[in-house]
Formats: sequence, C-alpha cells, structure tokens
Amino acid sequence: MAARTTNKLFHNNEAWQTEELPGELKGIHNTCREAAGIHSLNTRGYSRLHRDIVKAMYNICGQEGEIENFLYGDFAVQKVSSNLYAAEMKLADGTNNICIYNTNGDIKAAHITATGRYQQFDPISESDDTDITVICLCLIAACADIDDNVKAIVDTMIATFETLSQKEPMFYICDAVYQHVNYGGDLPVNIPTDGNIDLLKKREVGSGAYNGTVIYGKSNILSGVTGRTDTSTSKCNITMKEAKKEFAEYAKTKTWTENEQKLIPHFSDDFPIPPEALRIARRFVNTSDDTRPMRNFMWRGITSYGKSTGIEAMAAMLNTPLLRMTCHTNMETQQFLSDFVPDTTNPVSTSKLPDFETIQNDPEGAYYELTGIEDEEATQDMCLQAYGEAVQSQNSSAPRFKHVESNFVKALTRGYIVEVQECSRIKDSGILVGLNEYDRPNAVIPLIDGSYSVRNKDAMVVYTDNVGYSSCRPLDPSVIRRMAFVIDSYDMPKEQVIARIKYNTKYADDSNIETCYDIWKDLKEFAQENDITEGSISVTELEMLVQSIKYDGLDNLKDNVRECIISKATSDIEEQGELLTAYETNLGKYFA
Repeated sequence: MAARTTNKLFHNNEAWQTEELPGELKGIHNTCREAAGIHSLNTRGYSRLHRDIVKAMYNICGQEGEIENFLYGDFAVQKVSSNLYAAEMKLADGTNNICIYNTNGDIKAAHITATGRYQQFDPISESDDTDITVICLCLIAACADIDDNVKAIVDTMIATFETLSQKEPMFYICDAVYQHVNYGGDLPVNIPTDGNIDLLKKREVGSGAYNGTVIYGKSNILSGVTGRTDTSTSKCNITMKEAKKEFAEYAKTKTWTENEQKLIPHFSDDFPIPPEALRIARRFVNTSDDTRPMRNFMWRGITSYGKSTGIEAMAAMLNTPLLRMTCHTNMETQQFLSDFVPDTTNPVSTSKLPDFETIQNDPEGAYYELTGIEDEEATQDMCLQAYGEAVQSQNSSAPRFKHVESNFVKALTRGYIVEVQECSRIKDSGILVGLNEYDRPNAVIPLIDGSYSVRNKDAMVVYTDNVGYSSCRPLDPSVIRRMAFVIDSYDMPKEQVIARIKYNTKYADDSNIETCYDIWKDLKEFAQENDITEGSISVTELEMLVQSIKYDGLDNLKDNVRECIISKATSDIEEQGELLTAYETNLGKYFA
C-alpha cells in the first residue's frame, strides 16, 4: 500500500459525522469493518461514511435526503471526454455549485449565486465545513469508470432504492472513492495549498464546452444555455431561408446599386445560421428605434470557429453589403479613414524605390531607403510623402499612389456592415481609440477631399478577433466600452461541430464522424495539457479529417490523422511523436 498522504479534499472532520447524513443513515455508527474490502480509512481495518459522498449517492439514486442545502432533482453528472467529468447541483437556497474534474487531477469549481454570478468555491480546509457534494458527484462517476465493483454497486443502488438505507454498500462507495483518490493514484485531486480551487468561469460553461454525455441526473447549467429568457436567443438553430424570412421587413427597406449588390454574400437556403450571428442581427434590428441603438459589436474566440463566416451569413440575411479590414502590427488610425492604392493610369519608373508592400510592412526601412535617414518613428504617411518627392525628383509629375476612402469609411457612410479583423494585433492600443468618435449613428466622418459626411444610422461595425496568438495584445478599455456587447466563442458545442461538419462535407456516416470527433478532441486536449501550441487543432482540422475519411474510409485512418491533425498541430518531430502515441494509446477506445 502506498504511503499515507490523505488528500486535502478529505480533511474536513465534520464531513465524517453521521449526524449530518441523510435518510436512515443519519446517526448510525460511523465505522464498518465488514463492508469494505480495502479498509483504507482506518489502520485497524475500518471504513467510514463520508457525508458528501453519501449525499451525492442520494442524488444519483433519486432519493431526496433530509438535510439542509440538499435538494434532490436539480443536478447532473456528465462525461465530457475520456478523462473529463462535470457536475452541477442546485442547493436549497436556489443557488448552485458546479465543478469539472480531469483525471489528471485538475479541478475547477464555482458557486453560482441566485443572480447567475460565478463566485469562488468555498476553500477546502480542515476547519471549514465546506460542502463538496458536487465534487463527489464527479469522483463517483470517474471511480465507477475504472472500478467494476464500484460500478456494479452504484448500478444496483440506482435500481433498488432500498439499498440507500443499507450501510454496507454505502460504506463500500465511500471507502472506494477515498482509496482511489488517496492511494491508487488513478484519481488524483490537486487542491492548492491555500485550499482555493481554481474558479470555473461563466464563459467556459456558457459556451457549452462541458456539455457532454449525461451519466446521472438532468443538466440545467452544463448545456450552456441555462437561464436565458431573452427572446433574441430563444431560437438559434435556424436556416438561412428562415432567417431571411425573419428579417424580410428590414431587408425591404434597403435599395442597393448593382455594384453594391455584388458585395452582399450569398448562401444556400439550408445553411445553418450560427447562433452568435443571429444574436447580433436581432439586437441590431430590434434596437433601431432606440435612443442608442446597438451598432458596434465584438466577436472573439478561437481560430476557425466560424466568426467571419457568421458575419457573412448575417450580411446575407440582412441583405446588406459587407466590407472588411484586416489589421496588422503597424496599423495606424489614418488607415481606417483613408487608404493609398497604386495608381497605374500613368505609370512611371520606380524600380529603384521601395514597393508599396515594403512601405506598408516596414515603414522604418522604407523611409531610410527613400531618405537615407534612420527614424524609428517613421510612419507609412511619412514614407508616401518621401516617395512622392522621390518620384518628382525624377522629373515625373504622375503620382505613383492615389488616396481613396477606406473600407471602414465606405461602410460607415453608406450603411454597410464592416468587419474589422484581428484588431488585437495592432501594436499600439491607442490606434483604435482614435475611432471612438465615429462609433455612433450620425457621427461626423472626415473624407479624403477635406469634406465631411455622417455615419449612416444603419452602418454596423463588427470586430472579430482570434485569441491566443503570441502577437495578440490587450485592447484599450475605452474601445471595449463602446461595444454593444462582446461575444466570446472559445469552444463550440459538439452538436454544433458535427452539424457544421456534415453540412460542409456532405458526409452522413454518423459512426465515422463520431470516431473522427473523438480522435480530434482527445488530441486537442492532449496538446493543451502538454503545451503543444505552435500550430492549429481547430474545427477546420477535424473537417479535413472527416473529408479525407469520406473518400478513403477508415483504411488510411492513421495517415489521415497524422496529415490532417498531428502535422498541423506542430512541426516539432518529437511533439508529433507524442501526439501519435496518444492517438495509438486510445485506438481501442475509438472502435470499442
């Protein structure tokens, strides 16, 4: 037997007192020699009942207990992946406890107030009477997955409610969970020294990231849609045909020229509308007559989530032209208002001068090449002025570039939608601050000829941003404040992923798609846990794997996994080997 190192999770002495147990177990003798064959809780061979493990079993078996803060019915345990479990539990005062447990020992939890606020879970310490029932729900499910005896007892207790009043099986469950956590090493629980479990954040849960297969109970929170009463989000899974019908009245108010109509994206009628795009569109239209209508939005999240496609779909269902601007490191405020483009009407010899791409990406180097002056603060405007002077010095009066309105200004003044991509890549956070004065309808917009126009009341700006890249920088708070709201999309629910895969690949083999999904999810989690972050393991990689399987079948599965997922996750050969080993280790599970 391993050395005795009792986990901090079980330090609370009050949790071992039978006076607080529910049902007929309340107040019984708290030790048992005969029931548990492991005898881990006492050096003399005794096992003991643990209050919160017993409460968790009462939930699982469907029996309401007679104990404060115990309310049977509103709870759930879900298996999110092969090594990840999640649980939720409603308390008698209407609040909720929720947690996720990874079999590598990582654990997060939160106490959700009656108003829906996620607070730090009570610290785990010897002196505090912290209720860990929600954590025990996860541990029982994980224990049943690795211990056939535990699973058999739990299944029997679920089938026969009367067993809840029998102490022997309950002693065994308490003892087994304690044993696997403390001695077996197969269910570690990492509790920080100060006892404060990491906070499970609302946005993680709200995204549906922990909405897995329900093992026990019925999910109200883990599905990611709990408590939403806003009618703007009451129906998300609709098609383009249905969306166009919903926004038909708004679309009729728009008249576009032939060239403007070419800027409106087109989708097939059966295209599924991303719920985030639908939410933005509904708020945009429904607030049109408000004193302060919603016109500026931000949608950020992981790469390949479908943010830009969602914006295209929104433009299509609103019958509105769409323009885009892609930000880069050296972006300046002026580029949002005007732009320089090559003027080929009267080309001149500029072979010895830096090209436009160099001026855009390396203004410091281009300025030195044009003037011989080193200036770390050189801007694109300075380069273009020097460029014009250099051209004139060659006795040519024809300009190489011409000034035009930017897509940002075109969209604002004409009532289009403009998507501003990758805004967090701008090196200077003050650049976007310069646009704050143009964030509302009827704001005055300067034009390139020195005149002014006003922002169209129906112009929409959507900032889309991929998070997690090393080049990303924080945005100025004043920019965030001017957004109507910010949507965070960090993990797409499984049902939405599979629906997208089926639509894009036109592949209908549910079994093979599920296999591909499980492989992709396991490799994604392995990469995250082992800090393999150089490449990409997004939904796009899963889509390419499914598309390859569509034509190859499962005969070349290993090669397709390597090429579609592993090789795109990292270029490091050793890391690729680790991912491949992880795939081969789980191979039997995929075809069980």
